[in-house]
Amino acid sequence: MSPKDWLKGTVARLLNRRVAAYELKVPNNMARLYQHIRKGDVVLVEGELRISQLVKYATQSQWSHSALYVGDELLRRDGQLREQALAHFGEFADRLLVEALTAEGVVASPLEKYRSHNIRVCRPYSLEPADLDRVIDSVVGDLGKEYDNRNFFDLTLMLLSPIKFGILKTRTLHTCLGNCTDLQVICSGMIAKAFQRVGYPILPRIDVGNPPDEKLL
Repeated sequence: MSPKDWLKGTVARLLNRRVAAYELKVPNNMARLYQHIRKGDVVLVEGELRISQLVKYATQSQWSHSALYVGDELLRRDGQLREQALAHFGEFADRLLVEALTAEGVVASPLEKYRSHNIRVCRPYSLEPADLDRVIDSVVGDLGKEYDNRNFFDLTLMLLSPIKFGILKTRTLHTCLGNCTDLQVICSGMIAKAFQRVGYPILPRIDVGNPPDEKLL
């Protein structure tokens, strides 16, 4: 293992540790959530890891992670995806998210996983059914991809270092959080790319003199 790979692994292990205290502000009513959540909804999560605290600090946002709800989509697909969903998630196999995790890459996870987390559900406004199918196909197609650890490492250095050097001189928080390649992804980049493929705007439109248009998510 090269010194660079060792350093990346050490940083990743350090930042993936849980924080000492995590406050669940409002208990989640999962039964009600299951009734109302729809495929294509974006689930924002306030994470409980150290990297989550860094991301929250840098973005000045409560939310540090995002995932796309796909519901029973894997069960509708014959073959290995269906078998794996049933084997791994049992009764929750029809209530799944697709997310990109630093240690695991792009995986399916039950929404139940975030029962004890602070979450928010954002719904795409007026997204055509055909486009919704393409968005879901995009993230399902990302299953098994690796997490972009280079991007993760650059983001960490950018947040911790008071001086930008090397490639960090040309990197911004926006590019770090939104990066996505054909082989590696991060959580926000994966979802952004899926919506961009159908020409769906992912940022609110703001007109001078008028309140922000919040129809997007």
